[in-house]
Amino acid sequence: MKNIILEQLIYEVETWKRLIVFIKDENLMRFNRLNEIIKSNNDKNILFNIENFQVQFMRLEEIYSVLNDEVVEQQNRLELVQKKEYEIDLISIIKQQQVIRAGIEKLINIINKIKADFFKDFSEKLYELC
Repeated sequence: MKNIILEQLIYEVETWKRLIVFIKDENLMRFNRLNEIIKSNNDKNILFNIENFQVQFMRLEEIYSVLNDEVVEQQNRLELVQKKEYEIDLISIIKQQQVIRAGIEKLINIINKIKADFFKDFSEKLYELC
């Protein structure tokens, strides 16, 4: 039973690593989109929004960087336990996993809010300029 639990924990960590890579890529795409909007428009209201979103995107980078470090650390622990080079109480690993999972869920909620605001703000403001 311990092995199947360990395998599930490792699977979850690997999933988080892929998710964080995806989040990084998406954040970069949004930064690039802001640059495109800046180049094609110099309306002061839009520039204010762009600056606001740039700050939010930079905060996201900080959050997912910290989470990524925690995920990598957890992965290293799990690998050592799996190789039987490191003996630790499985309960403490599960508790750490729960903390990381809560952080990932919070990050996803923040991202969804920023994305919704991003599309709403820029779509409406750019449509008004037509």
